[in-house]
Amino acid sequence: MADFGFPYGTGGSSRAFSYARGLQSAGARVKVLCVEPAGRAGDTLNVAARGEYRGVPFAYTYGRTTRPSSRLQRRALKLAKWPRFAWAVRRWAAQSGGLDVLLVYSRSLPWIATAWLLCRLHGATLLHEDCELPFVWRTETPALRARRFLYHRVAFRAFDGCLVISTYLEEYCRRYLGRPATLLVPILVDVTDVAGDDDPLGEPGEWLTYCGHMNHPEMGAVVAAFAAVAGEFPALRLRLVGGSRTAEAVPALRARLVELGLDQRVEFAGRVEREELFRLLRDSRIVMMPRAAGPFSRAGLPTKVAEYLATARPVVVSAVGDLPLYLTDGVDAYLAGSDDPQVFGRRLREALLHPDEAAEIGRRGRETARRRFDPAVHGRRILEFAAGLPRSRTAGGGPAGPPAGAPRGDAP
Repeated sequence: MADFGFPYGTGGSSRAFSYARGLQSAGARVKVLCVEPAGRAGDTLNVAARGEYRGVPFAYTYGRTTRPSSRLQRRALKLAKWPRFAWAVRRWAAQSGGLDVLLVYSRSLPWIATAWLLCRLHGATLLHEDCELPFVWRTETPALRARRFLYHRVAFRAFDGCLVISTYLEEYCRRYLGRPATLLVPILVDVTDVAGDDDPLGEPGEWLTYCGHMNHPEMGAVVAAFAAVAGEFPALRLRLVGGSRTAEAVPALRARLVELGLDQRVEFAGRVEREELFRLLRDSRIVMMPRAAGPFSRAGLPTKVAEYLATARPVVVSAVGDLPLYLTDGVDAYLAGSDDPQVFGRRLREALLHPDEAAEIGRRGRETARRRFDPAVHGRRILEFAAGLPRSRTAGGGPAGPPAGAPRGDAP
């Protein structure tokens, strides 16, 4: 169950797809149910309300992928979305011989409560997906504190277990679950989805590519890092792939590029479909992601890094969170000690000055992604984990007090 768009979208959409493919390869029957619209009309790549994407069936139980323009229709669908989802789960269970697990990708308390009720009615296990620290970018207000309290003290009582993307979130979720009912599932990618093993890599273009939200706080570091190497490498261009949640983000970036005299060397590719994204990444000389230190970065593990690695192009990324647990600087990636433009720029410069070495690091990066982030391997682990949860739940009892020093999940 997802409250975002599918099959196209951000990291959550890619992770849901990888979960589904990995579970299918382990023998499970899987369907993705989207309970909310993907966006406004003209603002999403998702147009089919139901269908199959690369072998993964999906449906928008909301009834459509976009919000209707009519206020009356929006209100009607807002009321209808709850029974629509319940009916879709019931129908899926009937068609599939029962429902064993409902994996919830939402922090909405009403949706979590609905999922909990359906799991109890169907005798299913409720798993929650945790791939980033909740509420970390929100402005601290009394309403947010109340929501966080309810999420920690009420929502976690509904979960039979959590799939977590990092060691930080593993500790965080265990604190509020009150028992070790977590499974660490790192970033996932099937490297053959990005490029077949027999596909020639070809010569890269003179592109330095970044993929993400244009309103993300790391965008300042992206532009500054490019500026740090642009003078020395005049043929190099910057390609920015992704949309924005705010209307002013892209104009602000363009204005900054004009100030730096780099506006003619930057392409805004916008939102693209998954297949086009992989083509753009493979056409790059380097793919990069500067990332600032902080709770959000320590807790998260960006799915796009796995997709970057799968291209076999050299990856330059900040050494934050769990990334150094999987990647080795100078072996399968270039790890920068910080997102500071000068520090990050030096790692970019190293890759640009030594193209043969960078190409070999890129090839090793793809093999690391194949070995460490294969959805099929982790799909088997998830099924084994879910099968053991009823016993863990009975033995674990209710939530206990937090361990000393556990992460709080508060906004920085």
